[in-house]
Amino acid sequence: MSVLYGDDGGLMMMMGVRKEVRKLVGEEVVIVGGLMATQMGYAGYSVMMSYVLALGVDPLYLVIFSSFSSFFFTAPLALRFERSLWPRKLSLKLIIQFVLISFGGITLFQCLFLKGIKLTSPVVATAMPNLTPGLICIIAWTFGLERVNMGLLYSKVKIMGTVFVRCRGHHNERNAQCFWGGT
Repeated sequence: MSVLYGDDGGLMMMMGVRKEVRKLVGEEVVIVGGLMATQMGYAGYSVMMSYVLALGVDPLYLVIFSSFSSFFFTAPLALRFERSLWPRKLSLKLIIQFVLISFGGITLFQCLFLKGIKLTSPVVATAMPNLTPGLICIIAWTFGLERVNMGLLYSKVKIMGTVFVRCRGHHNERNAQCFWGGT
């Protein structure tokens, strides 16, 4: 009877473990469900952009429009919730870093994505932006925003991942009838 009432804490401990397991499983289900919903939304966006580009809309217009609309949507949220985390003064170096990462990251991603849709199909286009993290890493390393130390496993994995994605992307480009406009 002592185990049923938890005199020694055994049953209480088991109930606590069960609650923790349920909580962890619940978190995992929410995370996986969110990732799946994001990917389905991304696929729908790809098909929709393919249709818009087929109507004759210029891809650069879409990049500029989406950048401004994202700015106007997220700027008030950033001001409200994260203003206290920002530096007090914007130095010239910080402004240059913002400009380089925004043009080299977001714009590059969107241009690769829309060029992929325009020249091939939404399927290939969703694979092309996978090159962007590698390109951003190279840009950030070039300007001193990212440190690479070949003695660390983290740096080795990052470089190998970039090489792997690039080699895989090159294979996909060749299968897509020379994505970059060659023969």
